[in-house]
Amino acid sequence: MYRPGGCPFPYVPKGFAYDGEEGFEDVDTTGDCSITYAEALGGGYETKCFVYFGANLLVLCVNLRWCQIFASKRKASGKKEMTVNENLCYINLLITVLHMIICIDPAGHADRIPYLLLNFIMSCIASLMVTIGILLVVSWVTIVEGGKSKKTPDWALKARNFSLAAVYFFEPGFAIVECLVVPFEGGWSGPLNGIKGTIFASICCVWAVICWRFGSKIAGMLKSGGGAAATQAKAIKKFVNVAIFSFGIAVGYKFAFSLPGFFVGSAYDYPACESSIFGIVPVMYLLIQTGVLVAQNPANVKKKVTPSGATTTANTTTSES
Repeated sequence: MYRPGGCPFPYVPKGFAYDGEEGFEDVDTTGDCSITYAEALGGGYETKCFVYFGANLLVLCVNLRWCQIFASKRKASGKKEMTVNENLCYINLLITVLHMIICIDPAGHADRIPYLLLNFIMSCIASLMVTIGILLVVSWVTIVEGGKSKKTPDWALKARNFSLAAVYFFEPGFAIVECLVVPFEGGWSGPLNGIKGTIFASICCVWAVICWRFGSKIAGMLKSGGGAAATQAKAIKKFVNVAIFSFGIAVGYKFAFSLPGFFVGSAYDYPACESSIFGIVPVMYLLIQTGVLVAQNPANVKKKVTPSGATTTANTTTSES
């Protein structure tokens, strides 16, 4: 069996790890699977849940305030359509809510959230984060090639729509299928996970290149204007670097954890003897969530110098049109 003592996920034999006496001298060998892996960790898993839930709660409060400010400004201006900044804030709000949900049982070890549902929600979060990156880059393309009409080029719209359709079909879609095709709970199909991760990473690579090209163009156009424009150019250059770094992290993570799946059949996480409070996935999520909050801070939305030399209401990350 793939689990200690033949116990079904997420249960382990009585006496495992910190249950009863510390260590494994008292591990049950009669088939008593009455404790979860979370219970066997002696409270460490619950601490992890509490810490990440609390961090997300803080992000949620700030995000709600940002959304409120953007909505008030939109109503005051008489506009009905949300700006790019406001859209990104609402997407980030949805990401935070979903992250808070999985923080109730981030690895499924407490048997509070079914593993299939957990895998699906995590894939939705990853897809929403890529959505933020793509929308941000498309707004930069519009600034460079949109002209006075600020119309997004057809190629950018088609690339956006195709990329988002592919991301949401393969990431959340395959997240369900990869769990259903394995004969046990808590596992996934290695090859399907490999396909999902490779497609996700490839899309991130494409948009990282587009991000670098058009972000650099905007920075160059602003820098040539001198004064306030040059200052704004430096800020945009920083955001371009952060965006490319974020895409790079996604690519590296997906390739590192998905490519090995092509060489295995059914995969699963074997319960370790210890569990760290650090989790690479929730930390990555929180870094991106916080980055969006910082980038979309309404205090940064004020009169700025555009590449053409005119003034408009925008911040250094997106077009406000």
